Amino acid sequence: MTVEDESLSLLEDGSKETPAAKSTFRQRLRETWHSREFRRTMVIGVVWMTVFNLFIAPAINPYLDRMFQISHSRPSGLQWSNCGTVANHPIECARLDVPMDHFADEDAIMVGKNFSLSLTRLVAKNATKSVLLNPGGPGGSGAEFVFRRGEQLNKIVGEGYNLVSFDPRGINGSTPKASCFLNDDDRTVDQALKPVDPWTQSGEFLAYYDNLAQACHDVMGDTGSYFNTPQTAADMNSILDAIGQEKMIYWGFSYGTTLGQTYAQLFPDRVHRLIIDGVSHQMPWYHPEMPETDDFNATDAVYRGFITECFASGDACPLAAGYSSTEELGTNLTETILSLYEDPLAVYLNASMHGAIRFSDVAWDGIFPALYRPTSWPALAETLAELMKGNLSAPYLAWSAPEGAWSDLMEANMVITNADLAPTDQLTRAKLSRTEIVAEMAKYHNASLIAGDTNADSLFELETWRYARSHSFMPAEHVKTAHPLLIISTTLDPICPLISAQKANAVYEGSVLLEQKSMGHCSVSMPSKCTAKYVKEYLDSGKLPEVGATCEIDEPYFPKKKEDGESEDVAEEAIEMSMEDRELGEALKELAEDPPWARSAFLRRRV
Repeated sequence: MTVEDESLSLLEDGSKETPAAKSTFRQRLRETWHSREFRRTMVIGVVWMTVFNLFIAPAINPYLDRMFQISHSRPSGLQWSNCGTVANHPIECARLDVPMDHFADEDAIMVGKNFSLSLTRLVAKNATKSVLLNPGGPGGSGAEFVFRRGEQLNKIVGEGYNLVSFDPRGINGSTPKASCFLNDDDRTVDQALKPVDPWTQSGEFLAYYDNLAQACHDVMGDTGSYFNTPQTAADMNSILDAIGQEKMIYWGFSYGTTLGQTYAQLFPDRVHRLIIDGVSHQMPWYHPEMPETDDFNATDAVYRGFITECFASGDACPLAAGYSSTEELGTNLTETILSLYEDPLAVYLNASMHGAIRFSDVAWDGIFPALYRPTSWPALAETLAELMKGNLSAPYLAWSAPEGAWSDLMEANMVITNADLAPTDQLTRAKLSRTEIVAEMAKYHNASLIAGDTNADSLFELETWRYARSHSFMPAEHVKTAHPLLIISTTLDPICPLISAQKANAVYEGSVLLEQKSMGHCSVSMPSKCTAKYVKEYLDSGKLPEVGATCEIDEPYFPKKKEDGESEDVAEEAIEMSMEDRELGEALKELAEDPPWARSAFLRRRV
């Protein structure tokens, strides 16, 4: 028996046909093949296939191609894979393709380029929904944030929420990169060329940033216009769709409040819970003609607060030793720092390590970053005490030793903020001259003794930037969201002051501002179980604090130390706490001890 005969003889139940059955089957097959109806059907089929291939297929192929591309630019679920653990919680990673331009017309989106986002989530034990997080920047990595502080944030929000974050377009693991250099060697060379003082070297600054802007354009090409905040806000919708969550639950810090407000303005109907913490003023972020002097509204007040708390703490602050009053301490410290403008201090450690301590080293790289995190104040006080005594090794090594190349954060910071801020006529408008830029610098200089000049870079960046604005978003002055926002601010924030939070509170209908009675950047800069419990209640039930609600902090700025190194204040408080409150308090303390952003980030306009 042939293979053909054998295959025809098999029934569905695996038994074999009888010879009579085989004969009958073959007879029916011959009759069908020779019938007039069958042959006519075959001829018609051949004709239609010929017509389709010659005329119809070429006409519809472009539409089929675009349908195929849609399937790759629209999220259709994620492939999560395990990429680590944090405090016995699995960490999963995934990638998501999103359109380069969410706001193009439908045809352009279908045939346009895609960006690829890197997503990370901490999987909670009883999660039924996800909180989307942004740590700030722009330039902050969401993936790094989840690994670094996912454990502590999980203690605040609870086991009912996965913590989902992402590297925004252009940043860290997302591609393409918002980058101006081809490799690290180029970054190192470029950093060595950068001038130091924008006042005395304004001409060099302008030339430097003109070259840098051209390098950015050459490296990024046409993608450089699309690393902007409105596009990132639309990416967040793609993430929601991909994880199968209809409504946005979000907690954003610092620049993350700009991103959160932009999302609330663009997609108010999807807002379910939205927390902005350490609030930036959204209007000047998108308006080049509105200087962001509000940023420094409280910077010098926090500096004075550091001095006041230091003196009041006595022996807990080594900087206070030998001074009879807060005023005497503040005057001597400030005069010493200001003297470095004209007379930097030479430092020689050895033949390969020597240089000078300048005003910018102490004020911009030392004091200003520490104002963000008051838990770093004891260490700041020790280093400043050495400076005041003339012991220069510690201050030099901490703030003045040569630093490395541009960081990813710095590049992304510049690219994204210029993409947001540049006018639509950026390429044709009349640019400010060098002398006009210097005049604009004075507005920032006068806004803050300690940090005002850190915004000088942004003025040179914007005037030389090679991209025009590619989006039409401008913030509205009144917005109603599906559920009101929770707005959180410290009383004195060195870069996102309370006044910015108050302005946001006026924009978003029904929102409530919770003031944490502390200094520092964002509520997590000092431990406050009161604030954390308001956050948890809002996430769980949507309940907002009463209008005018405030929270105190749980620890002093300069804790007194016992001989064994344990803080007396913390030890006494722990006696009264429940286990749950103790774990929450420890998590908040660890969040507050998070180091400030890399020091070079503070030489920029942004948060």
